[in-house]
Amino acid sequence: EAGLLRPGLLDFVKLLKAHGARVVVYTHSEQAWADRVCQAIEDFAGFNFIERVFSRQDCRDKHREFKSRKNLAHIVKLLKESEGFEWLSVERTLLFDDDQKALTGVEASRLVPVIPYYRWHDCKWNERVTEDFLSKQSSSVAAQARHMVVSWELAPPSYSTSMDMMDDEELWRNASWQSNWEKRQKTRLILSDAAANDKFWFNVQSSVTDYLTIARSAISDGETNARDISTFVQHLRECLSG
Repeated sequence: EAGLLRPGLLDFVKLLKAHGARVVVYTHSEQAWADRVCQAIEDFAGFNFIERVFSRQDCRDKHREFKSRKNLAHIVKLLKESEGFEWLSVERTLLFDDDQKALTGVEASRLVPVIPYYRWHDCKWNERVTEDFLSKQSSSVAAQARHMVVSWELAPPSYSTSMDMMDDEELWRNASWQSNWEKRQKTRLILSDAAANDKFWFNVQSSVTDYLTIARSAISDGETNARDISTFVQHLRECLSG
């Protein structure tokens, strides 16, 4: 449980749902792993709120024509094929992502950058994700678990790939992992994760609440348009960067 959810996430989700927002997940992780993590999040939350999960197969890895790692037009197209999303458009979509280059070009205005979440580092993951635990999983799930632990930089690359299978670049990355880990630990002692997360969610919630109050009034007057939403996105970005 420790480290699974960013502090304030569920309160923010409840706020969005209360205003009729639809929540989907768009991740660069593999589908099997993403499905498991999202299910664990909902189990912990005690309610369902994730309507769809889009994964690496919907990113540039599988669509080389994408100009950035992710593509909202692609996601919108897939969602509009589902019942209840006929109204959707890129202009009515926001992507919260800790990759500031996840979207580029005209879609960049739909991106709301968030600070990275490192609480997994505080989680005693290796007390639960043990070799015994992995041996009881399917080979694909075990491989995904090892891959994600390495991608989160919780363990060196050798955790997922044996050293005798590594090329020179991978061996170098493995050797430099320890020094990089020590630097990150020192940085985390200086910065207060709790304070940063508290400020982040306070700014997000305040900004969303203010905008929805204004937008609801504008909608009732028939005045809302794409420019209103773009203004909100800009305001939200300013709040988060403050």
